[in-house]
This record gives sequence, structure tokens and C-alpha cells, in this order.
Amino acid sequence: MATAKVIGIKDADGEYNVTAAIISSSKASGIISDVIDHSKSGTAHLSDCKVGLNLLKTRTATNGTSNFNNFVRGRTNPNQGGYYYAYAFENAGYVEASCSIPLSKCSVANVSGKRRAYVSMGVLCKGTTFRFFDVGLANDGNGWYPYVYGKNVYDDKNNQFVLNPNVEYYHTGNMVVKTNNHETGTMLPANGTVTLKLEAGVYTERDYVRFTYTCGSMTGTIAFNAVKGTMHQRSNNKPVVQFYRFMSLIPLTGNGENDVADRSALSAVIDALKLGSATWDATKIQHSYASQIENIKTLMVSTLTTSVSAANQDYCHIYHDTATHPML
Repeated sequence: MATAKVIGIKDADGEYNVTAAIISSSKASGIISDVIDHSKSGTAHLSDCKVGLNLLKTRTATNGTSNFNNFVRGRTNPNQGGYYYAYAFENAGYVEASCSIPLSKCSVANVSGKRRAYVSMGVLCKGTTFRFFDVGLANDGNGWYPYVYGKNVYDDKNNQFVLNPNVEYYHTGNMVVKTNNHETGTMLPANGTVTLKLEAGVYTERDYVRFTYTCGSMTGTIAFNAVKGTMHQRSNNKPVVQFYRFMSLIPLTGNGENDVADRSALSAVIDALKLGSATWDATKIQHSYASQIENIKTLMVSTLTTSVSAANQDYCHIYHDTATHPML
């Protein structure tokens, strides 16, 4: 079976350095028609690849002028299909984020065995070890289920995912939230509405994150606790965190060789977006961008986009019908 070109510069260990193949740009907003640096040594074989990016907004931590290089460049992965992200400002005052996901307005097509769809939120942490958690819903083609992925939370030992010995894990409720490859998340009703709450906090000598799902009579709460400083930095005895939301449709396997024009699709809505009790509207977004825009057919992010559904709502439709990095 033919495979697509993997965008990146291969190192001596055979790993692909993606960021090294991305252009440098001082652009502050708007369309970047191609983020691949075709002139850089090691990218000659990518001459016919082209991946567009829409930089909706990027600002400094104090809401000053910023550009693509300062934040977005290092977080652009052109091998991961179509996706968008929206980050809140890093603010020790916000230690909770929440949203609602109406499953009747979320659907996938032609993904089974090929891609996984995500409708999610997340939290960036500034500790020494546990740096981020993706929290939300996933779909492999058979329905939506809750999941959490935490950076460095599980260790892969001979394909056996073992909880990091420095983490304590807690789970309550009648909804199974998938946290590693050996779990199966509870399948959710197609017409259900999922509410999701992310919390970050600190004890005297411990840091924690807690995530709560509700869908009808089903609930699930999981928490990870870790040694002080390994998960959070602190300001005025509160964790310094940065919440984000995203939707994506990523290949299930590989480094990008399976990121092809396979006609896979995701359409989804995420609404009732809040930071604490405040509406998480465009004014509270620090960075927002969409990658592989050739395959993002419609995007509404709060009021940042020309098409707007609501100030506290996002809508995204991804359809992979354009080959952004063609077959070898």
C-alpha cells in the first residue's frame, strides 16, 4: 500500500523533527498558504507538499503584539490531519474550565480503522514532569467515549501501560473514562449532551487535576495527584495553568504516512464554554489557529472567525479530500 510523505527532517535515530521543517514567520494573523520550509536542507523530498494554516489570533501573555514564531510554530504538526486549537491566556486566577458537547450535533464518517476524532479541552501545566492533559470525547468510528491523556502519566513498559509511580489516580462514578490503551471508555448515547469540567488545584505538598463528566444519569470523575512542583507552578498558592480547546481528526497509526486524502470527516459543536464562571469568548483567547486548512471546510471559533455561531461556541467541519503531502 502506498504511503504519504512524512513532513519533517529525519535525524540520525530515524525520528522526524517536525518543527525543523516549518517556516519562520512574523505574521500576526491571517492565512499562511504553506507552512513547510521547502528551502531547508533535508526537505527537498517534500517539494510537492503544501499545508496551509489559518492564524486566527496570537498575543503575548500581557495581550501585546505577538506572531506565528512565538507560540504557534512549535505547536504546528502538519502530519496530524485537520485540526484547530484555541488557548486561553495563562492566568493563575482561572483554575477551572467547562463546556457542553451536544452529541446530536457531532458526527464522524469514514474513520474506522484509519483515524480518531477528538472534541476536547485541555490544560497546560508548568510543573517539571506532568505538562499537559487532553480531556474530552473521542470517536474511532463506533461512537463517542470519554478519554483523558496526560503527558508522562503512564509509562510504556513493553507495551504495558503502567501508572507513573509518582502519580496517584482516583476514579469515581458509573462512567469509564479511558486513560490508557488498556481501557475501554463508556460508549455515550448519540443524542446525549456531555458536560465537562476541568479543575486544577494544589494541596500543601501535592498538586492535582480533576476532570468531571456528566451525561444523563452517567457521571465520571477522575483525578491525578502528584508531588508538589511536578505538575504545577504556583502563584499566590494557586496553580499557574493555561486551558485550551480543540477538535482534530488524526491518523490512528504512523508518523504521518497515513495522513492521506481518505475522505474521513468530523463535524462537531462545543458550547457553553467557560473559564470559571466567565464566558470563554474571543477576548479570553490568547492563541488560536487551524492547520491543514485545505481539509477544514468550515470553522467557527467564538467570534474570531468570519462565520460565527455564538461567542461561547465553536463549530468545526473537517473533510480530508485534499492530499496535502502526496504519496511516495
